[in-house]
Amino acid sequence: MERKRQKNGMALLCGLIAGILLLLSGCRSDTNKDLAQAWQYCAEKKFEAAVPLLRDYLGHYPRNPAAHFLLGKCFANRTPAEYTRAKGEFDMACFLYEAGDYAGVPDATATPESFLAEIHYETSQVLLRIVIEAQNDGIAAPATLNILNAALKHANEGLRLNPEFTALANLKSTLEKVIRSALGFNAHVSWVPSCSSLNPTWTKFGEHSQWRKRCITDCAHFTALLKTSTIPVHPHALTC
Repeated sequence: MERKRQKNGMALLCGLIAGILLLLSGCRSDTNKDLAQAWQYCAEKKFEAAVPLLRDYLGHYPRNPAAHFLLGKCFANRTPAEYTRAKGEFDMACFLYEAGDYAGVPDATATPESFLAEIHYETSQVLLRIVIEAQNDGIAAPATLNILNAALKHANEGLRLNPEFTALANLKSTLEKVIRSALGFNAHVSWVPSCSSLNPTWTKFGEHSQWRKRCITDCAHFTALLKTSTIPVHPHALTC
């Protein structure tokens, strides 16, 4: 009788353990679906919808580089943008990747190298936007050179990892031109680029000024960047 009772107790314990493992397995499946859904939301630029999913996922898996990367994109693209928090998330994603915590991303076409290149790309963009914001607040261009050089370093590293990354190559070119402009800074002008397609009044503004004309970046690339930015463009722009 006692032996039968022990067997029943053991069977009950095994059943309880199996139930707990099944429950945990189900939770893990749900959170993995959350990450995949958040990735899709970010691809569709539905960043606010992705935030709660990512916060929940990171509550279970705080060392997942992909989740930190996506959360950084959400911070960088919300209104108003939170560039400092975005930079922190990108830095964490990079740190965890290099620490060996990378376990893939929901995008089946991504390689480890291309994912890390994306982190460097987003970091570089955020740093450039921080500089734009600083310029609009009246900070002199030379004071932003350290940030610009850091952005260029990220761009170079991303291209080393993925030489075919066209958007990053364009961003690198923009950064190089902005840095050259900052090094040759004229205290009376802003380095923010312009062309007549951005604002027709800028051409007239340039024609009637005595400032030296300087073409410092590719207008089309910078226009695309500004479309994703909440930062207003400073009117003191030069004409190409």
